[in-house]
Amino acid sequence: MSFSFVFSSLIRNFADKKVEMGRKMIFLALAAILVCSASWFMSCSDEDVLLTAIKLNKSTLTLTVGQTETLTATITPKDATDQAFTWSTSDAAVAAVDDNGKVTAIAIGTATISATANNGSGVKGVCAVTVTTTSSSSSTP
Repeated sequence: MSFSFVFSSLIRNFADKKVEMGRKMIFLALAAILVCSASWFMSCSDEDVLLTAIKLNKSTLTLTVGQTETLTATITPKDATDQAFTWSTSDAAVAAVDDNGKVTAIAIGTATISATANNGSGVKGVCAVTVTTTSSSSSTP
C-alpha cells in the first residue's frame, strides 16, 4: 500500500468527520511530514558496494600450442553489489579465453588475458600468457 494512498484516505476520513479547521491543518501538516519522511527513508536505501579489485590466481602463464588451463578470479570486496566481470584476450590468434576463464593456447606468441568488471569502473585482473611449441609449461601465481 503506497503512502499517498494512505495519506489521501486519511484526509477523506478526516474531511468526512467535519473536524474543525485548526485540527485539519495540524493533521495535514503532520501527515505531510510523515509522507515526506517515509519517502526520504525509502530513498536512503543501502549504498552500492563497489567492486574495487579483481585478482587472478596466476599473473603469468606459459602454455604449449593446444594446451589449456583455467584461470580463476577473486573479487574484492566479497560483498560487492555488482560482482559481474567479463573474460577477454588481447590477441585471440595467440590465446583464447571462454566465459569460465579457460585459456586455450592457439599459436606461438604472447597475449594478455583479462577479467574486467562489468560496472564500467575499469577494474581488472590480468595474466600474461606466453604460448610456445616446447613442452615447458609453467605459471607464476
